[in-house]
Amino acid sequence: TKVAAFLLTFYFPSENSRSQKTQLSIHKHVAKHMKKTIYITFIFLNIYLNLNSQNNIDSIIKKYEITLIERPQTIELIKYSGNKYSGKIKTKWTKGSINNSWIKRLWNDIWNIEWIEVKEYQELKVETTMKLLEKLEKLGIETIKDCNFENNFCDGNFLDGDSNKFVIKSNKVDRKYYFDEIYPNNGKNTEKNETRNQAQKFITLIYENIELEEFYSNAVSKLDKGTYFYSRGAGVIQFKIRKKKK
Repeated sequence: TKVAAFLLTFYFPSENSRSQKTQLSIHKHVAKHMKKTIYITFIFLNIYLNLNSQNNIDSIIKKYEITLIERPQTIELIKYSGNKYSGKIKTKWTKGSINNSWIKRLWNDIWNIEWIEVKEYQELKVETTMKLLEKLEKLGIETIKDCNFENNFCDGNFLDGDSNKFVIKSNKVDRKYYFDEIYPNNGKNTEKNETRNQAQKFITLIYENIELEEFYSNAVSKLDKGTYFYSRGAGVIQFKIRKKKK
C-alpha cells in the first residue's frame, strides 16, 4: 500500500507540489537574469566613469596657478572647453606648534603629537576668473622670460626666502617658474627690472580683482581650535584659534 502511494505521488504529483516546483524554477530564472543585469550594468557604469574622467581631463584648455607670499594663498584659474570657467583660492597652514623648547619637544614625543597640513578652498566668481585669465594672458604670463643666466639673473639676491610660484598650462605651453619677493605695486615699489616689472603686473592684477585679505579672514574663521603656522620669508607666522563661543 505504501509503495503504491509513493508511485502515485511520484507519477501524479499533487497541485501544491507542482506549484512549489514552478515557483522554485521561476525564482532561479529571475535570479539568473538579475545577476546578468547587474554584471552588464557594472561594466557599462565602469566604462562611463572612465570616459567621463578622461573627458574632464581633456576638457581643460588653460590653467594658471599663482602662489602669493604675503599670505599662504594660491590662486587657481581654469578655463574648460564649452566656455566654462572655474576659479578658487587655496589657503594652506600647518596645525601644530613650532615651539622648540626641550619641554615642548618632550611633550610632543610623549603624546606622539604630529604636525598636520590643513587646507581651505574658496570659490571665485566666474566673472572674476574669466577676467583674470584674459588679462593675465595679455600681460604675457605664458611667455614671460625666466630669471636665468640669459636674463642676467633678474631676481638678484633676496634674503627672506619668499618666492612667487607660477604654474602655467595651456595648449601652447606647460611651464613652471619662480620670482623672488614680488609684491603688488603700491606706487613706491615699482620693479625696475623689465622682467620683474612684468611679473609684478601679474601680482598687482590679482590684488586689484580679489579681496585677498577678506578671503583669508573667512578661511581662518573656519579653522578648528588649535595652533597653526605657515612659512613667511626666513621665519614663520604662528597663531592660535581659541574655542569658539556657542
